[in-house]
Amino acid sequence: MDLTRPVTEDMATYPGEPPVMLRRLYNGPFVSFEISLSSHAGTSLDTPLHVQPDGGKSLGAYEVSRFILAATVAHLDLGMDEVIDKAAISGALMGGAGAGSRPGRCLLIDTGWARHWGSPRYWRHPFLGQDAAMAIAESDISLVGIDTPNVDSTMQNKSVVHRVLLGADVLVVENLCNLDLLDGSGRSWTLACLPLSVPSADGSPVRAVAW
Repeated sequence: MDLTRPVTEDMATYPGEPPVMLRRLYNGPFVSFEISLSSHAGTSLDTPLHVQPDGGKSLGAYEVSRFILAATVAHLDLGMDEVIDKAAISGALMGGAGAGSRPGRCLLIDTGWARHWGSPRYWRHPFLGQDAAMAIAESDISLVGIDTPNVDSTMQNKSVVHRVLLGADVLVVENLCNLDLLDGSGRSWTLACLPLSVPSADGSPVRAVAW
């Protein structure tokens, strides 16, 4: 199952980030493209460097195996600007081995907000509360994926949840889609979300797939 937003010039980008630019080039008999985009354009992954500019781990600190994980899916029915608290994800966190077992599982959070992609309402998305983030940081979850543009509140323009998760080396993938098509009733899924190999970067667009 493809969980990735297509990269297009008219795609939504996070406020303050540059727009995506695609320019078709010709080099003799060949066609190529100049592609300009932020490390957080579309479906993308955050590393600790994203919120820890002085010493946070970048993409180069991780083996490729860190981006291929067993996945647990939490299907939620949430409203605009609604906080995802610890109770909402407690079932998905059950049965883990604890933070010492990392790299561990991936938690995929289907908020239902993917349906608002491309509309102003997309930025009024549900977001993780600090208690939920701390519960994840204390579990065996080593990557959180969500179908919103931000695990924090975009409207509040804060980074508390990012700092809790990334501070515990829990990677973050945002702007996922099609999570509603993943069966969350006990089926075992595998997630692969492979970033570009840019060792010094704080993150990267990814191709996210589940099977």
